[in-house]
Amino acid sequence: MIVPRIILTKPSCLKEMIHETTIEQDESDRGSNLSLDSKNGAVYTGPSWNYGTTSAIPRATGETISIPQPDVMQEYLYPLSDTLKKNILSNRTRVTDVLTQDISQKFTSPLLLIAGPSHVTDPNQVRACAKWLGIKSGKKFMNNDISINDNITNPPSSFTNPSSFTNPSSLTNPTTLLNNLLISLRANLTKNNQVYAELGETKAGISTMSFEIQHGIPLCRALLAELAEICPIVGETSASITPQYLADLFSLGLVSSTLVESQLHRELVSGTSYPIAFGTLDSHLAFDKDMYGHRIGSALDSMYASSQSHQFLSVTKVGTVAVVGTTGNEDTFVILQVNLELTVEDLKSLISKVYGYPHTNKSLPKIMLDVGRLDGNNYFEKLAILQQLLRADETKFKIVGVMIDSGDNYDTPGSSVDLTLDGVYEKELPDSLHYFKKNHIADDIEFLTKSRSTNFYEHLVYADNLMEELQILAGERIGCI
Repeated sequence: MIVPRIILTKPSCLKEMIHETTIEQDESDRGSNLSLDSKNGAVYTGPSWNYGTTSAIPRATGETISIPQPDVMQEYLYPLSDTLKKNILSNRTRVTDVLTQDISQKFTSPLLLIAGPSHVTDPNQVRACAKWLGIKSGKKFMNNDISINDNITNPPSSFTNPSSFTNPSSLTNPTTLLNNLLISLRANLTKNNQVYAELGETKAGISTMSFEIQHGIPLCRALLAELAEICPIVGETSASITPQYLADLFSLGLVSSTLVESQLHRELVSGTSYPIAFGTLDSHLAFDKDMYGHRIGSALDSMYASSQSHQFLSVTKVGTVAVVGTTGNEDTFVILQVNLELTVEDLKSLISKVYGYPHTNKSLPKIMLDVGRLDGNNYFEKLAILQQLLRADETKFKIVGVMIDSGDNYDTPGSSVDLTLDGVYEKELPDSLHYFKKNHIADDIEFLTKSRSTNFYEHLVYADNLMEELQILAGERIGCI
């Protein structure tokens, strides 16, 4: 946690301040509005602000203003409810409990599972993803329907009758709650709107910017707050400024493999108040075995460096530049990619390398396995690798969890997603929430495997099925010594 913090004095008239920053609303998004509590003036829901973070906001007078300081955004324009704050704190504690489980004692921790798209590109699709994960975790929704696109090329049997299913729930056992998994949603807002190499060929004159910059911090904060109501959010520790606006919504953070050697990011991690994972190979990068080994070493150095206290130049919550101090973050771990160019023995060797590092706490789990995006070409091979690693005595307790890129498609494009909660399922999910009929799962997997064709929901199908397999594997670990 960052030590020095300047407190912003509450403005004398909050309504006047909000009027000063009122801007045009996006008519395409009617799910958000601005409301004031008559008792204390707190803003409960954010407006649909439609501007980029770096853009000017038009005032009624014709003047322009810049985006507000982080404290203004978090405490006045779009504060979190007390309930949501408690939920986020509880989720952080649950993740920390998994990371601090003594692997030499009776094992009681669930398997941490991170699912979702590698990058957020469509707010409605990531909302549908949150709904899918929420149902897997036992959440009830007022409206359980998720529209499914029935215009799929060569669909397997269960896709041919969209009326036979409603939600992305269990593939193999519709009544199973995944209570052996701690399910979280990856919400990576750092995807650029264009590739640097293409600047001279396409979109010339358009600035290259990430999703969070292009669409604006207010919109992204509103989206993340909505998702955080459903399940723990995993954020990307990439930019050095935007986390000041969004980090209070995260339960877990990731550092890309391309940033593990950055001293700045090691310093930033040392000041975060939630666990952080260091990547060793992003799934979109080409695999080089020698470089992979080097990046694992860099990730281990990053874990050690970020566990120490640091002092560095940064921007405070009120937007001023200051030298800040951190106390260090020991709740870190490393992500190893399950790559088919690596055998099970190779992965075991890499796990041994992690635990052979002199500064690794050998009594705690420190490994997350990233299976990437699943399809018919790799599903069964990667499942077999996971089964061996999560059942082998020398590795099964050292694994924190598994990360899955479940694809970009979770709902019919253009449809709206209602995330209004209506309680939880205490023991099991009803059959009505079954996404794919149980007797069709063999047909689904067999079709997708044989056809090798890209299906609109292909990655979701395989991710969902893998989660069921992980529920079993995680259950086998619990209670073992």
